Amino acid sequence: MLANPPIGPRIRVDDLIGTRRVLTPGEEVTIGRAADFLVGDDDEFLHRTLLVLWFNGSAWMMRNIGSRLIVQIEPRGRDAFTQVSLGPGAEAPLLPGPSAVIFSTPDRTYELHIDVENAGNRAPGVRPGGIAAPATQGNWNPNSEQQELLGLMAEPMARHHGVPDGELYSVKQLAQKLEWTEKKTNSKIERICASLANTGVVLDKPFAKSLARYAHANRHLFERRSRW
Repeated sequence: MLANPPIGPRIRVDDLIGTRRVLTPGEEVTIGRAADFLVGDDDEFLHRTLLVLWFNGSAWMMRNIGSRLIVQIEPRGRDAFTQVSLGPGAEAPLLPGPSAVIFSTPDRTYELHIDVENAGNRAPGVRPGGIAAPATQGNWNPNSEQQELLGLMAEPMARHHGVPDGELYSVKQLAQKLEWTEKKTNSKIERICASLANTGVVLDKPFAKSLARYAHANRHLFERRSRW
């Protein structure tokens, strides 16, 4: 465990047959027939380690570290998101709320339920069993230019799930699309990251990449919805 683990939501993994595990930011878990979280330990077609979950400072991430199987992430509940398909080597953020992770071998089909805490049950920024830090969603409201920037940064992941960092927009590309200077774009990104840091959300460098993934996992920051 890290001495000062990052602040963020907890995540629960449930195999639906009696095994559950709750993770907090700073923890990491592998899933497979010989992994931290065991599934299909008698299925020779299943990878020893198929999936890894970790918190990157802004969102919970899932990566398919297998070499053959495709993993589907599907929504559960009414607030549905688009189904995500993770091929070998691909990764994607796990959005707040309930989802199902499904994969199949020639022997059987597996389903795990994953629940990422959201504003509906505990605001990000509160450490379990600790002192409440300022809630990210409640204490920072981006202005119109910041919303435009966040929306554009999240765009590649909205079009194609499991996008690697190399396919996210660079500062130069963002500046060209927004018709801003690179200096202004960098300044906006740094200012947003500083604002988030003040609420307890500390992003990793390079900020352009980690902020893009944070934006994708927190689309309410730039999407206007009636429930907000």
